[in-house]
Amino acid sequence: MSIGNWTPTNPDAEIDSALLETGLTASRKGKLEELTQILSLDQQTDLASQLRLPKETWLIALEHYNSEQLKALLRFFVRAEMLIPGCEVGDQSPAIWANKLLGQRGDRLTKEDLLWIRENTNNRFIPNGSI
Repeated sequence: MSIGNWTPTNPDAEIDSALLETGLTASRKGKLEELTQILSLDQQTDLASQLRLPKETWLIALEHYNSEQLKALLRFFVRAEMLIPGCEVGDQSPAIWANKLLGQRGDRLTKEDLLWIRENTNNRFIPNGSI
């Protein structure tokens, strides 16, 4: 177990869309297990900080993605939390907010999606948040 640095987030901070695109690409190409090689240390630190931004910030950032992209980003958030030190966010995971947006659109995670999540995270709050 490693201990990372954490700096309180700036409430006016924005989510880096380029970082999301990198995660989206890694997810689509099946490269999620290589996140620590794909993302620089600075990007990993930025991601750890951005994952802590409020739900509302994430919902705005994610709303323009289509359902397939949201599912890919959800997988990115799941693996980032497990692989990158400092990315553990529990019941505030953007994976939860991506799933909420899917639900609002009438798109549900499939049984295969749910099994993949269960096999790839120990965060018991994903995909539905605290109930």
